[in-house]
Amino acid sequence: MSLSHHYRAAQALSPKAARLATRLLDLAIDVPFAWRLSLRLALLERGRLAPPFSNTDLVPLTERCDGPAPGSPPIEQARGFIRALRADRSEPRDT
Repeated sequence: MSLSHHYRAAQALSPKAARLATRLLDLAIDVPFAWRLSLRLALLERGRLAPPFSNTDLVPLTERCDGPAPGSPPIEQARGFIRALRADRSEPRDT
């Protein structure tokens, strides 16, 4: 997949899922740096309309993204986004 595909996926997330994915993306050091930078900006823009996090929103973020623990729909969306990025570990093909 290309960066533009992941960018469109970031824009399709709910605002709350985008904010959660931003935090998870910061921990995804196996994703190429250029992708992390670009996608972080897209996620921040998408997540700016999200309400503030509650304590229960942040607790599942301490678990591994690929772990079996189910979460709320925004958390699962965010985890799915990060899993897709990690599955595509190739170098960026377009910027």
